[in-house]
Amino acid sequence: MTKFEILDLFVKNEALSEKEILTIYGENDIESCTFQREETFLVAPISDENHIREWKNKLESVYEENTKIELLTANGKILKSIIKKFNSGNKETIVGFLLKAKDRKLKIFEKQELNSLIDVMKELREPGGCPWDREQNHKSLRTYFIQEVYEAIDAIDKNDMKNLCEELGDVLFQVIFHARLAEERGDFSIKEVVEEVTRKMKKRHPFIFKGKGNPEEFVNEISWEKRKRKEKNRKYLLSGIPKCLPSLLLACIIQKKVSSAGIHTLSNRSWRNAGHPVKTGNDAGDESVGAFLFEQVRVLREKGVNPELSLHQFCVEFMERFSSFEDDLQRKQKSIDLMSPETLEQAWMEFNRKEM
Repeated sequence: MTKFEILDLFVKNEALSEKEILTIYGENDIESCTFQREETFLVAPISDENHIREWKNKLESVYEENTKIELLTANGKILKSIIKKFNSGNKETIVGFLLKAKDRKLKIFEKQELNSLIDVMKELREPGGCPWDREQNHKSLRTYFIQEVYEAIDAIDKNDMKNLCEELGDVLFQVIFHARLAEERGDFSIKEVVEEVTRKMKKRHPFIFKGKGNPEEFVNEISWEKRKRKEKNRKYLLSGIPKCLPSLLLACIIQKKVSSAGIHTLSNRSWRNAGHPVKTGNDAGDESVGAFLFEQVRVLREKGVNPELSLHQFCVEFMERFSSFEDDLQRKQKSIDLMSPETLEQAWMEFNRKEM
């Protein structure tokens, strides 16, 4: 039977609705099957016991053993079963199976799985462990941390879920590595890392975990930035932005934070002029904008200018200038959080005129 004939049998036997969205996998697609995704999926056709055993083992590693599953036999009969009993004692040949999204029971992530990785890290760092791992410190690991994050991003861009799983493991290992280094110094442990991020996420989403507040208010970008700034007790709006970020990303984050306060113009005349050429690409797609930026890089390089360093220098200058603006407001007993966007932008423009 073909996969479509098997699908028709499930529909005809009312095990599956014609309107239901599902993914069909072949017997050799076990590596590409996204088990964690909330979807109904059909595996068909299955040709032999080896493939059935392979799929059963995989299902048992992902789902609870009492997860419901529907099997199709070679004679067109549908058997209702659970993963634990998948093909156990069946005298009839199984040619396909169906697992519905509503029946999914993912296994709860077990603490010992994380603990095993923590133990590996501990053993690598102890006397008699790996010489390279024992030599590392927070600074020496910076490049590796950045590389692992970029490799995970690359897997996301390629929609390569198998590789993403591996790369996220590498990123997690870096987190555990740094936590281990900190624990050896008596600074903090991986337990404290987990506890702190859990506390922070619950505090930032009180409408979910405490049933307080309006969800729309909490997902509002401006409100989010104000809460985060208050929580971190940051004096300046742009405090906390890592200056080591790639320049384009740094520029985007700076602009996002400043615009969340209500300021949408650079105000300094020389800065404003820098943005004029971009207006020609307002209606262009991402590719055209990318081409525009690429061309600007070429022009700047021909003039002996390093675009990355120049943009980074400007971003740092802007951050310092904006912090001076906030200091000026504080001297006047004013606060960004209490000013309307219109009043704030007017104050920003006046500050820049005064500084010119």
